[in-house]
Amino acid sequence: PHSQEFQIYESVLAPLCSRCQSLGAELFDLQCSGCSQQLEVATPNQLFALIRQWTRPAQQLLPEIVDRLAELGVGPNDRDQVTDFAQLHFAAKCGALASPSAAANAMRGLLLAGAQPEARSRWTDVTPLHLATMFNCQEAVEVLLEAGADPLARCTEFEDATPLHLAAAHLSEGSARLLVSSAGQAALAATDELLRRPVDCLPQLTSGLFNSNSSAENREIRSRLLTLLAGSRPERPPRLSASSTASVPAAAAAAPLSSASSTASVASSAFEEAAALQKQQQQSQRQPQQRPQQQADQPPSNLGDRVLVAGSRPGTLRYWGPVEFAPGVWAGVELETPQAGRHDGCVSGVRYFQCPAGRG
Repeated sequence: PHSQEFQIYESVLAPLCSRCQSLGAELFDLQCSGCSQQLEVATPNQLFALIRQWTRPAQQLLPEIVDRLAELGVGPNDRDQVTDFAQLHFAAKCGALASPSAAANAMRGLLLAGAQPEARSRWTDVTPLHLATMFNCQEAVEVLLEAGADPLARCTEFEDATPLHLAAAHLSEGSARLLVSSAGQAALAATDELLRRPVDCLPQLTSGLFNSNSSAENREIRSRLLTLLAGSRPERPPRLSASSTASVPAAAAAAPLSSASSTASVASSAFEEAAALQKQQQQSQRQPQQRPQQQADQPPSNLGDRVLVAGSRPGTLRYWGPVEFAPGVWAGVELETPQAGRHDGCVSGVRYFQCPAGRG
């Protein structure tokens, strides 16, 4: 049997060559021969920093990085300090940007080595299955379900959502069908903290998803998901919540589900791939409550207003809008407490606002 113990690797910068560093680059360049050579001498901490980067070049390297971490003696359940993700978490969503089959093969290798399919991030409470579902990585979902991952696993940071709730919110049709096939009526009938079934978490037709170039396709996907999740039953209007707290996707992809919904109250979002320096030690407990609906494209407060994150951490709203590392509308907050945040307003090399390090 494999031990439940795991090692945590502290945050460092990704392995970049001296030339890229001198140019102020923050993201790994697969076409740079100097950076490619750095992989051969990279430490485990640097390799974790690399797979945190939500870019296609970095994600294409994930299978190689998994092999390299094993060669360096890193256990399959060891964690990255920033996200508290194990390698299986990273691999579960890798297929959204890189080869789904290569990512799935890497996952099988990790599972054979003893990776825990039910591993949870202590910051965001997500399992690999939650991530695979949100990013609609169907091969990853199949691998995890075959390995015994719980299709009804709850995630406290997403209002006790199951993977199927998240699949509905993100229009992850393929993943939803796999989950329904695995868990059946139990998955369809499961309710979250706000008593929503998965069908209640489908994005509303008024959301930005249906006012874009892909709106026709999204409408078709939503229609098929409605049939899958509700059958002939009438759709119940979703109960939404909106908190004026920030640093997570506002109804990720304009859907009603995120942590505390439209401007969710998780400072350490499951999507956040920042080069953060500090980890969050305490998670505040939320009580089930229903709040007024908030439009995803309208901030709950004006920029510069004082807000609360997770109901307990004061800060100032600095940014509201789209981001490059995830779909949907996001809010960025400068926290008042030093080192209570995860970045300085720059995420994956893109600056959204400016604040002291460790307060974003």
